[in-house]
Formats: sequence, structure tokens, C-alpha cells
Amino acid sequence: MNSLEELPLVIEKGSKNIIDAASFLKQHGASEVYLISRSLGSIVSAVALGNGADIEKAELLLASANFSYIYHYSVLVKDPKAKSELDSWIHTDIAKKLDPLYTLPNYRGKIHFHCGTEDKLLPPASCQAAFDASVNAEERKLFWHDLGHKMPKEAYFEEALAFFEGESQAPSEPGEPPINVLFVLHFDPPAGDFEVEGVECVNNYVRSRDELVWLLNFAEKSGVKMTALFNGYYIQHALRRNELEPLERLAAEGHEIGTHAHSICYDKVGDKWFKCSNADQWFRDAKTLVDTMLKEIGAEGNRAMCAMFGKGMYSHEDDLMKKYGYDIGIGNRPEIALNYFGHIVWNPWRAECTDLEGYALKEDKNVCFISIDHRAQIGSTTSHGGVDSRSDTLKRQFLMLYIEWKYRELRDYEDKVWTWGVVHHPNYGDKYNDHIEDFFSWLNKYFINKKTPSGNLIAVYSTASEVADQYYDWERKHPGSSSFSYVEGDPYPYICKYSKDKLLDSEYMGEVDLGADVTAFKFRSKGGKIFLLAWYNGKGVKTVDVSSIFGGTVYVITPVGEKTEQDASRVSLTEEPVFIEAPS
Repeated sequence: MNSLEELPLVIEKGSKNIIDAASFLKQHGASEVYLISRSLGSIVSAVALGNGADIEKAELLLASANFSYIYHYSVLVKDPKAKSELDSWIHTDIAKKLDPLYTLPNYRGKIHFHCGTEDKLLPPASCQAAFDASVNAEERKLFWHDLGHKMPKEAYFEEALAFFEGESQAPSEPGEPPINVLFVLHFDPPAGDFEVEGVECVNNYVRSRDELVWLLNFAEKSGVKMTALFNGYYIQHALRRNELEPLERLAAEGHEIGTHAHSICYDKVGDKWFKCSNADQWFRDAKTLVDTMLKEIGAEGNRAMCAMFGKGMYSHEDDLMKKYGYDIGIGNRPEIALNYFGHIVWNPWRAECTDLEGYALKEDKNVCFISIDHRAQIGSTTSHGGVDSRSDTLKRQFLMLYIEWKYRELRDYEDKVWTWGVVHHPNYGDKYNDHIEDFFSWLNKYFINKKTPSGNLIAVYSTASEVADQYYDWERKHPGSSSFSYVEGDPYPYICKYSKDKLLDSEYMGEVDLGADVTAFKFRSKGGKIFLLAWYNGKGVKTVDVSSIFGGTVYVITPVGEKTEQDASRVSLTEEPVFIEAPS
């Protein structure tokens, strides 16, 4: 190859040659065909595998996917000549046709990847993208090496030999870590400028204090853990009135205390808070008061911060988080993922701090803190510009994540840390308490501290610090792995897009009794069509009768959209969640 302009032709021709070679071997007596390739060869092989190469096992060294990412972040494009040659085709439909990101989802054999954490030519995130794209592989594993763009034989040979001989290394982390459910509290101030001892602020404090006491009692009964983030005004009143007992309970009963900084600053002379644009002062004024309170009650904490930067305006966030000692940003990318995917980000990650909104969800491992996403005000349909967080909507949203989590647990994909959260503002008083009680009771009934048939915990209540510590442990054990990353225009970053889209286009209607050890929920699509989401809470197959809901035959559809037709009176369920609906 004389020029990178020829790369599409090389990939296309090479992938066809691999397909033909595998076919030739099968026609001449080979019972199985295995493949091993490296670097560009792995890209070519990935295209061949996705385009139907009859190959049972593949070992891809220094693999790569997502040409757009490579174009922006590979050392290759620092060479003007190379960049110019890539420009001739990488922004066209040809790139999508030959990108393993779009071909690997079609491969259903067994595939292993070996990636270099220091690879500058094909960056680690592009190798991770190739692994993530292999969503339908019978088996997939990812091995990281502290290497650049090289893979000496001793780094992979024994693993590859065991893989090809049928003695593949057992997963070091069987199962999948549980979903961490967070209940976040934002103690918001009155709107605009206000005096600390003014009527509006005093009423806001009293309403918030009384709601906090109710929440503490609710959490004691339900097991919910709260991450409570305070603006400074609340702390001022609690200290002045010596009403520290609710705060002491937060610290003593397993909850977490952190900071919420609206874009307001404190005027000590006037004893008032006012709108200001100095983010450094927001941080300082709020943090000083929270730290003072923690010292007063003899507690530790204040690792988590949610600061009210303008949407997409995060270029100063990393510097300020570092300066003031915060290592957790919670709810600090509000509604950005929601606008892209229809749901929050399901993993903690180190989010890039940039003023380019399209890159606000991109992973940047040099950032000093982790981000944790959550849903807007529970029970409301108007918060944050009209986000619907009523209890039944939250159930549907949580089920999207559960399906994704369960799909991975069954296939034992590489572990990730999982989070799902929602916020409540105690300054609203008891307005949304019915939704709080209903939603968390539902979670407790079906998911919290429940185990899968393989013995894996499904979900647990956690604080932000517990999630962060779990993430740091995961990061140490998975060098080079991406927790989450998304740039505007990238493909959907999770596996079960079909189920996500189906649930987004529906209304939750309640639980359905299909017999012992079966969980089932009923939905109605926006077009009025009824369907069920159901699974068996055991090993093997359970037959259920849905003929009272659907007559004749039904479609049974997997989380990734694979469809079979079955008799409505004898529907086979396994532990993998499926959708059941009448034929169209």
C-alpha cells in the first residue's frame, strides 16, 4: 500500500480474500477455521468476520474500530500527508461500510482481543470499541497489555493456543457487578438574590428541614441510601439554629453529605446570597460552609459536588474540582445523555471538561474526578425543561438498564460499574413523596438485593462515594478499558438498542401475574399496542400462558430484536428478558 488513500481498497479486497480462504478450507474438509491477525490485519479480519466469513474463532491483536475516533486521536493524523490521504475517504459512506464498528455486530463466533494501553497509532479506546461492537459474539474477551503498537508473541501466544485448543482461560470476574442505585438530594436555594434571614429563605429552609426528617425516616424503613448535596444557605440556618440533628443522622445512618453550588455568591456584610458569574467563588462559599458543618458534627465527607455550570460549558470544571478537593461530580452533565439516548449515562466515567457540548460525554482519563449521571426531580414532569420523572416513567427507565445489565451478565462480558439515579429537592416539601414511596417500593420488590439464578446481585443502594470507590477499583483492574464515552454522532454506546427504543416508545401499565418465579410487566406503545416484558427467575425454561392477553400466536422478541413466533398458551421463558406481543 503506497498511500492511505488506498486503505479502503485494501480492507475490502483483504476481507473478501479472508472470506474466500475460510470457504475454501471448509470445502476441503476443515471442520473449523480459526484466525489470528494483527493491526491493519485485525481491521481487515473484523470486516471479514462481520461480512460472513465462516470462521469459528478469531484472535485479533491490536484491533481497532470507529474510524472517526482514530481520525481525531491517532498519532497518524499529526502527519499532514497522512491526514490529507485519510480525508479523501474517511468522511464518506465508504468509511462506514468498512469500519469494524458496523461489521463486528454481525459476527456470532468466538472472538478475543489483545490491546495495548499505550498504543498511539490505534488508541486504546478504538480497540475497546472493537470489543464493544462484538455484541452478538458467542464469546468475547478483552486482554490489555502495557504496550504501544506492538504485540510480541509471548504476550498472547499461550492464551491464543488455549483458546484455539478449547481450553480458553476462565473469566477472572464471572457475572456482572450490581447496579448501584443512587437517591440524590439537592438542597436548592430560593430563586434570584435573597437575604439569609429573609422570609423566602427561612421558609425554604424550614420546608427542606422537615422534608429531610421525613426522608431519613423513609430511608430507615426502605434501606435507601441518600447522597445529600447542600447549598450554603441551608447550612447557615442549621448552624445558627443549632438544628444539626438531621445532618448528624445523615452522617451516622450511612448516607453521604456533599456540596451543591448554584451560581450564587455570599455577601457577608449584607448577609445575603446573590447571582454571580465567578465559579471559583460559588465553589468556595458553598464548600466552606459544608466543611464547617461536617467539622461541627464530627463527620467526614464532602467528596461530591454538583456545580451549576451552563449546559455544555465545562472547561473550568476540572481545575475547580481539583482546587477544592472534589473527586466526584454528580449530576454535572444534566440532560445531555437524555437528549442523545433518551436515558441517563449508566456508568460512572471521567468526562471531558470542554465547552464543546458534543464532546461533554467524551471520556478523558486525565480528568481528576468521575461523573455520575442521574434523572431529574422524581415525580415531576416539568423539572429541567420538562423531564418526565413520574414513578411509572422511572420504572420503565430502570428496566432499560436492567435489560442491558442482564444481557451482559448472561454472556459474562467484561465487568463495568453500573449506576442509576434520580434526584429530589427537599425544598419542594412533600409534594412528590407518593412517587418516592411507590418507586423505591417497586425497586425493593423486584431488584434491590435480589439475585439472579447464577447468584449475582442485581442492584444495591449506594452513595456517590461508594460508587466512586468501586469505580477506582475497577479502573485499577482494567487498565486501558473504557467505562463510557460518547461523542455526538457516534453510534448508540450500549448493546440493547432495540429494547431501549421499544421501552422509550411506551407507557408502563403495571405488573402481570404469569405464575411463580416469573416477572412480567405490561406496556402500551404510543401507537396503542400492548406488549409484555417477561423473564423466568430460574435456570432452564418455564412455559407460561399469555392467551388471556393475546390470542393465537405471539412474537417473542429478544433484547436485541431477534424474533420467534410461539403459541400464546405455551410461551417459553428463560432468565433472559423478552418482549411478548401480538403479531403485527
